[in-house]
Amino acid sequence: GLPTTILVRGLAAAAFFGTEVYLPYLLMDRYALTPAVAGLALTGAAIFWSLGSAVQGRLGETLGNELAMLIGSVLGVTAIILVLATAAWHWPAFVAIAAWALGGAGMGLVYPRQNVHMIKLSTTANQGFNSSALGIADSMGSALALAAAGLIFAAFSGNDSFVAVFAFTALIGLAL
Repeated sequence: GLPTTILVRGLAAAAFFGTEVYLPYLLMDRYALTPAVAGLALTGAAIFWSLGSAVQGRLGETLGNELAMLIGSVLGVTAIILVLATAAWHWPAFVAIAAWALGGAGMGLVYPRQNVHMIKLSTTANQGFNSSALGIADSMGSALALAAAGLIFAAFSGNDSFVAVFAFTALIGLAL
């Protein structure tokens, strides 16, 4: 229903952006990548987000809203878990970078379909209100996750800080 759609948007934003903020930091701190090279992970995610969005748009009703959101959520959670595994077990940096592109593709499937699903569940009279609620859930999810991730990061030291943050965002993603 509508409340679930709005909640899922907040959780998706929290999980994705909570991870995305710390990924370049991990790549620079652990793997000594320059900011420009570490930023390529974010660029890859943005490109694949666009591709995922384009694919879901072309598929239209062939890929229903629920299925698109399910596939996108699975891709996003898988990406976060791979980033967590990279931090925990010191896997090569390219694993996290490639995983984050996968996560971007997942978000490209999820975000547009959530908008469509929200409008489908809304009446003409409350579409504006519900659209605002979706945007607020998006912003609040991101902001609250970043605040909590900052506290978690500060509470741990060294490698454990990254592992703790990515475990936190993975738990949020699994709640999807």
